[in-house]
Formats: sequence, C-alpha cells, structure tokens
Amino acid sequence: MCRDSDSNYSKSTATYQGVTDDHVYDRKCFSNHPNHRLISLLLPLFGIGMRPAIFALFLYSLLPLLRNTYAGIQSVDEHVVIAAKGMGFNTFQRLYKIELPIAFPYIMSGIRLTTVYIISWTTLAALIGAGGLGDFIVSGIGINNTYLIVTGAIAAIVLALITDLILGKLENRTYKKSKAINAN
Repeated sequence: MCRDSDSNYSKSTATYQGVTDDHVYDRKCFSNHPNHRLISLLLPLFGIGMRPAIFALFLYSLLPLLRNTYAGIQSVDEHVVIAAKGMGFNTFQRLYKIELPIAFPYIMSGIRLTTVYIISWTTLAALIGAGGLGDFIVSGIGINNTYLIVTGAIAAIVLALITDLILGKLENRTYKKSKAINAN
C-alpha cells in the first residue's frame, strides 16, 4: 500500500464515495513504483527478460511525452493561430511552421524528462533478467556488497546526468537555429 501523505486524502475521498477497500491507489502512488508494477502485469504475457522491460518502459515513456506535447501545443497563443489562418496556412502548415516551433521547449522538456525516467527505471528491469546497470545493484544487494550497489547507482546517475546535459545542449542549439530561421 502507498504510504504517501496524499494517500490518506485519497483513502478518505474513496471511503466517502463508498469505496472501502484498503488498497486505494491514486496516480501519484502508482507512479512512485511504476516499473515493477507494470512489469509484473506483463510477465505472464511476455515472459522474463528484455521484452517485458522494453514494453513497460515504452508504455511509461508515452505519458510524459504526450502530456508535454499537448501542453506545448496548448500554450500557443490563439491569436498567432488565427493570424496563420488569415495568412492562408493550412492545418499541416500551421502545425509544422507555427505551433511546433513555439511548443518545442515543452516537447523537448518531455523528451528530457522521459529519458531520465527511462534510465532510472531501467535499473529495476534487472529484477526480471533484463540486464543493465541494475545488475550491479541487484547483485550487490544479493551478496551484501555496498561497493556494487553504489557503483550501479552512481553509474545510472552519471548516465542520466550526461544524457540530460547532451539533450539540453541539443535543445538550445536547435532552439537557437529555429529562432534564427523564424527571424528571417
């Protein structure tokens, strides 16, 4: 059961609505331990190994990407869209030339967030034989070797930080090029 501070609120709300089950999970609680719950649901379908891990990571990557893309498109000022319609842009042209460049920072933050999520969640995939940096952590826990645990954790952290740094630089470079092209 989730032991977050929000859980009491969720349980009391659920009880008020007539749901009396002790295992009421809100979406915050589900996303605190996301990977192993979804993987445990996928094990009967895909078996043990890399396939259920990749499929679970793919499913978990969709929500932040779609949420940030939607937020970015929604952040485009309505007057800009109306002006593009008035200039004769069709729907695809408005999306490609106006809305996506304006929404690009939102979309890129979703990509960066998802990449860091996937790197961190991949360490849990070692529990079902998918390998990766999580093997160090799981092996270290199994033989009570702090060095292996810390090595796996630090390697995953460094990989996430380097990837985020590279994607941040790519975002800045692409955004600057996009601004320069739009200024002309």
